[in-house]
Amino acid sequence: MAGRIFPGFVSAEIGALRGFPLFGLNVQGGELLRPRAVIVLAALISLVVAARARADDFDDSVASLLARRCLACHSSAEKKGGLDLSSAKSALAGGDSGEAIAPGKPDDSLLWERVSKREMPPKKPLPDDEQQVLKRWIAGGAK
Repeated sequence: MAGRIFPGFVSAEIGALRGFPLFGLNVQGGELLRPRAVIVLAALISLVVAARARADDFDDSVASLLARRCLACHSSAEKKGGLDLSSAKSALAGGDSGEAIAPGKPDDSLLWERVSKREMPPKKPLPDDEQQVLKRWIAGGAK
């Protein structure tokens, strides 16, 4: 049928909404998503947005990142610069330079500043995806 956007759309006369963009799709000739399809699409979009926006949990993703990349120098045994990154609590305590993490404020966090400028870790800076894990954790309140 000419003008159909893809299977799952049905024709309906909607008068004033003809040609109105819906979810990035142009509704032509009154064709709309079925109500159930709209709900499913909205739910999927919400899940994707929520997954991207959620803060990373320390135990789920941040601890393993810090263990692999930072604890050689910033563990409870060796606190270079007085900074222990072995737990969320010790990381929030900061080091010799003061507070390393400002929960909810990555741009005010010394740790994020050093990581984002690729100064830390010094021998092999974090790639962008690992940097973003750390940034989301700090932005989400560093819990």
